Amino acid sequence: MSRVWLVHPIDKQDLSSAAQYGSFHTINHRFVYADQIGDDGRINKHFIAKMREAAQQFDAGNDYLLIAGDHLQIAQMCAFIAQMWGSFKVLRWDRKAEGYYPVILEEDKDSFEPQLDDIGDETWPKQRRPDR
Repeated sequence: MSRVWLVHPIDKQDLSSAAQYGSFHTINHRFVYADQIGDDGRINKHFIAKMREAAQQFDAGNDYLLIAGDHLQIAQMCAFIAQMWGSFKVLRWDRKAEGYYPVILEEDKDSFEPQLDDIGDETWPKQRRPDR
């Protein structure tokens, strides 16, 4: 069965739409706060060890990383999973649909070439407004 990985417990958000993608597995017990970042700018080894272990257990073909919670841990998990597996799936919140939907992230830098038809805007990439 597929698993949905959470970087830490999510208390104040309804995750019921994410539950349809698999069982929840929590990696760490809370946010990484400033006191868990060393003088060298690195995350505490305890948090890193738990994320490395989760990335090794992550099944890129079946599992999902939930994009919710601590952005620092999410970014680190994405780096670990991409390093190990290349492409993998995440669940992203859609405000209008009020639910999560799957997105495939790819480690291959050459695989993404935006097409104007895909983004529906002939002015892509957006240019800064002259007044900003």
